[in-house]
Amino acid sequence: HLDPSCTYARGIEIPASDVVLDCRGARIEDATGAESRGILVAAPISTSPANVTVRNCVVAGFLNNVRVAREGFKTLAEGAEYENAFADVVVENSHLYASRGSGIFVDGYVTGVTLRDLDIAFSGGVGIYLEAGSKDNVVARNTIRGNGFGDVVPEGVPFDLDGVEYRYLSTGREGIAVDGSRDNVITDNLIEGSSAGGIFLYKNCGEYA
Repeated sequence: HLDPSCTYARGIEIPASDVVLDCRGARIEDATGAESRGILVAAPISTSPANVTVRNCVVAGFLNNVRVAREGFKTLAEGAEYENAFADVVVENSHLYASRGSGIFVDGYVTGVTLRDLDIAFSGGVGIYLEAGSKDNVVARNTIRGNGFGDVVPEGVPFDLDGVEYRYLSTGREGIAVDGSRDNVITDNLIEGSSAGGIFLYKNCGEYA
């Protein structure tokens, strides 16, 4: 349990099963603009984390305000992607504001995550990102608003190609990205004011299978 009168200036990592992080309204905020993850639930691919709950948090300003990560998931052998799977990871009743990237990022081949009763607002990127290979996750009863404007600039975003600078006009990002992710339940969410759209379903060409 966190002290609700405090603001925590660095992220919190949960590397174990059977953990409840109850912020009790405490704020976890990256004031430096350099921290990558506000709350990180992470485990190597050789373990099976289960029964992790994060609730009643206010998280702001990180690259990803919340991330659920399988460390080393790109090295998984074909046919073994869901061995040692995640189970019963819940993020609920929290406010996630002004991330520099995604508000919540669910990593590749992560399973069994429930995201419910969250307010996810003003993320620079996607509000909720379900990465390729993730499955069997639930996204329910969330308010997802004003996300995806982080790289939308009137003069265009510069990039270099063969020594020549070009600029592209970005449409920004969506409220929920389902990127090669499957067997999820997305229900009863309010999605409004996204830069590019509500829910996008897609798979990146040539990405790991």
